[in-house]
Amino acid sequence: MSESVDLLLPQGVDVQLALELKERWQRDGTGHQVLMETREGISQWEIMLNPLYAKPVNGITQQPVRQALLQAVNRKDLVDVMTFGLSEIAYTIYHRDDENYPYVRDLVPPQNPRYEYPYDVRRAEQLFTQSGWTKGADGILVHQASGERFEYNVMTRTGSDRFKEASVVQDYWKTIGVDLHIEVLTPANQNDNEYLSKRSGASFNSASGSNFYARRGHSGNIPSPANRWTGNNRGHFSSPVADRLIEAIEVTINDQERGNLHRQMLDAITEPIPFFLWYYDIRPIVMLKGVSGPKLVNQTSTNNVWEWDKK
Repeated sequence: MSESVDLLLPQGVDVQLALELKERWQRDGTGHQVLMETREGISQWEIMLNPLYAKPVNGITQQPVRQALLQAVNRKDLVDVMTFGLSEIAYTIYHRDDENYPYVRDLVPPQNPRYEYPYDVRRAEQLFTQSGWTKGADGILVHQASGERFEYNVMTRTGSDRFKEASVVQDYWKTIGVDLHIEVLTPANQNDNEYLSKRSGASFNSASGSNFYARRGHSGNIPSPANRWTGNNRGHFSSPVADRLIEAIEVTINDQERGNLHRQMLDAITEPIPFFLWYYDIRPIVMLKGVSGPKLVNQTSTNNVWEWDKK
């Protein structure tokens, strides 16, 4: 970090580099600082659920298959690999810093194991078998009725971290018979909402849970020719129950009523598994000696800029 730069905010440095800087600076006694801030944003894969586009046709649109894929990944291991143990598994869209988390605290793991979907290869294999998928001679799952192979695609952005994350998942899924292809998006495709909204598989996303219940998860936000592919519900998640709850949350002021709505929302979004939720993001803030003030406020690193100082 050049002495001409006093501060690097999130997105300017990755977790591994930040930890290396922190260790070196502590060893050398420089007084420079590294804050490892957690945020509400979730490292997740948004699943394509529309049967017009989703592949494999007889697989990913079925909830038991999505559950099998989730339970086939050791998410604790993924957290350790990607965040060096600094973060935690994102079991639900409600992060503890979400202002609505107190409404659902008793419903989320570890308080409630219902939504945990723990790492369990045997259970994943059972769910695949019950859904008509068994391994072929080459070890890849084959749908018994259609003969379709379980070939799946995930779109990820440029950057070593995102490819690394996808590679870890790829290894876990390979052991249960899923052939995962990792597509690194070009700059053009990354900004092409139609391309992203007509994909066959999953796409990396780091949106927050509050973003979901603030309209992202509403079926009216599904990109289509009618809205010129402008919606951000690119996985085509559609649930009348979730729609009703999102609309009600927007206009409800009473605290008890809002709490009841969020408790219902937790079930409406967690049970169907429209995303593979991996872990809550870590955002390093790197500062030279004497800098004070920068931190995440409402998930944004510049929301308290008037408090920043340098001695």
